[in-house]
Amino acid sequence: LVEVEYLGAGNFGQVFMMSGLRNGKLRMFAEKRMSIMDPSAKTEQKMLESVSHRHIISYIQSYSKADQLIVLMEFADRGTLTKMVEEASSDPSREWLFEEHNIWRFISHMSSALTYLHIRNILHRDLKVMT
Repeated sequence: LVEVEYLGAGNFGQVFMMSGLRNGKLRMFAEKRMSIMDPSAKTEQKMLESVSHRHIISYIQSYSKADQLIVLMEFADRGTLTKMVEEASSDPSREWLFEEHNIWRFISHMSSALTYLHIRNILHRDLKVMT
């Protein structure tokens, strides 16, 4: 994997966009780097590993490297919902994203994912948009 860009930091560590091959194709990934000394890091890794839903970012793998727990996830190529709204409001060619049928589709996908998490007593922390 090759580091492409620093994406930000949150409660559980730093996140980087990574580029690499998966199933013979060049793909982008999100790599979450957490301190291995942080007791919540392993809990976060186990929670991410246990979640599998069509509308939730997929866990790929995790491993230790030096003093970090590395968790590799699917990359949300369209960024946050906020970013998507901002781009659509400044670019008329993207207004179609917020036509009524698309809004209902977004709500349906998010509701399905949140229901899945809530049934498992998991609180969502970060909503992203994927193609």
